[in-house]
Amino acid sequence: MGLAGVFGLWAPAVAAWAQEDPKPSAEASVEGAVELRGAMPDARRLSFAELQHLPRTEVRTKDAHDGARETLYGGVLLAEVLKAGGLSFEPGMATARENARASLLVEAADGYRAVFALAELDPTLTSGLVLLADTRDGRPLDSVEGPWRIVVASDKRPTRWVRRVTALTVRRD
Repeated sequence: MGLAGVFGLWAPAVAAWAQEDPKPSAEASVEGAVELRGAMPDARRLSFAELQHLPRTEVRTKDAHDGARETLYGGVLLAEVLKAGGLSFEPGMATARENARASLLVEAADGYRAVFALAELDPTLTSGLVLLADTRDGRPLDSVEGPWRIVVASDKRPTRWVRRVTALTVRRD
């Protein structure tokens, strides 16, 4: 079965899942908070200040709209944000198998959504970096992009670079 067939079968399931979840609250986007929801031990709202205190990193990537230009994003690895919600990324095989079966829905204030396999975010399984960024080239993100945005440096196109992130929902099936 080709990729079109796989995505054709998967799309209705993702669409149904997305409709099950409540919309992110307007309060979350205004305050810069991010709601952690779904199958995680400590589902809650992380304030902007709490997110700022998580371990920070920077990712240099090609500009999403001008491939000849590089951009430096700063923020928190998405795995660290999920750890704040109680998820485990321990190196054991049982944890890796659990994470391989789970997915993450990232939601934006404007209703845009993107899905990640949790294994894509697990630092024990991949070297790819997915960042919840709050700065671009050393400056806070503007109101069009931020206060938080997803940056996936390894993606060839920025379709999962969700702007104005308000909620992260983990699903285990």
